[in-house]
Amino acid sequence: MSRAYLAELVCPHCGGSRSFVKNTTGNKAGDRILRRRECAACKDRFTTVELIPSQEAVAVLDKLCAGLRRLRSLMPRVGR
Repeated sequence: MSRAYLAELVCPHCGGSRSFVKNTTGNKAGDRILRRRECAACKDRFTTVELIPSQEAVAVLDKLCAGLRRLRSLMPRVGR
């Protein structure tokens, strides 16, 4: 199982933190989204690749969230 890392999206050219999506396409396998972005600071363009989670991963996350909601409903309310 691979680990997912969340990183702040920054321009690889100037380090700016704001960018705008100019074009979005998917690959033929359907497991990735390619986005062409433009930096708000330096106006340079770069490409990002976003992985689409598999159906199995989404099902596991749904079950986990449902379990947490159930647990929360069973906990006594404190301070109310």
